[in-house]
Amino acid sequence: MKAAKAAVKSITKKIDGKYGKKLSAEVASVKAKLKSAKHPERKAALKVYLRIAKKIVALQKQYAKAPEHKKADIRAKILAKREKLSTALGYAKEITRDIDQRKVSAVKAKLAAAKNPKRRAALKA
Repeated sequence: MKAAKAAVKSITKKIDGKYGKKLSAEVASVKAKLKSAKHPERKAALKVYLRIAKKIVALQKQYAKAPEHKKADIRAKILAKREKLSTALGYAKEITRDIDQRKVSAVKAKLAAAKNPKRRAALKA
């Protein structure tokens, strides 16, 4: 019994210390990115990420208040959500990279089509 309690406490410290405050700050930064996002695909990807991150923060609060016998279940939920969070983060980064590539290729196409030297100089800047 003592070993089980010690294991739960060590995992609690890991979850609270490693992901507690860091994830709340992450939620705030994603909210700011969401406000500035213009592209609908990027907005959708950030919304998915934000929704999962908020769920994890809520689960962490539950975990802190939960009795010892329920902590293992909540911890399993947190770990499952964290996997989804990493997938959502990868997708958001991929979408952002694709959007940036599309912008660059559009500017390159305009630059190639531009004949006027003043316009070419403006596009290069």
